[in-house]
Amino acid sequence: MESSNEMHNKIVMMKQSFFDEGFLIATQFQQLELLQDRDNVKFVRDVFCLFFTDTTRKFAEIEQILRQEIDGKQREDMNRFLHRLKGSVLSIGALKILNGVNKMIQFFEEDNAEGIMAAFEQVKMESANLRVKVEPYFQLLEQVGSFGEVVSPEPQFESSAESQATK
Repeated sequence: MESSNEMHNKIVMMKQSFFDEGFLIATQFQQLELLQDRDNVKFVRDVFCLFFTDTTRKFAEIEQILRQEIDGKQREDMNRFLHRLKGSVLSIGALKILNGVNKMIQFFEEDNAEGIMAAFEQVKMESANLRVKVEPYFQLLEQVGSFGEVVSPEPQFESSAESQATK
């Protein structure tokens, strides 16, 4: 069994890897952590769970539209779904997914159906990758909960890719 200090170090390293590997925007993740308190110690985890549930539904809606010829009402629906997806992604600071959604929006505006599909596949893959990355982190946090509160350190740096993606 790992000591609480070893588990704490593991949590710190896992969290830092989210930022170092470009999965999450550090400042957005920190904002979510600030909203977490003793009354809701699983707030950040719950936000991510809602995000993954919601994106699964949004992906299905987008796939349904992409199977059709996009014009008129479908075009309005697709525009709305893409911007809702972007809002969801921004709410957790999922940088790689955000980059893909921005590409989808660009291709949509250019009427590039192949580009939309390619970017959409990338978005789905990045969403799955993020889920695989954060689930062990939240499981470990829950496990450590019995050892007391884990202090959430500041990330070491913010990548320049973050500022580019949010433009």
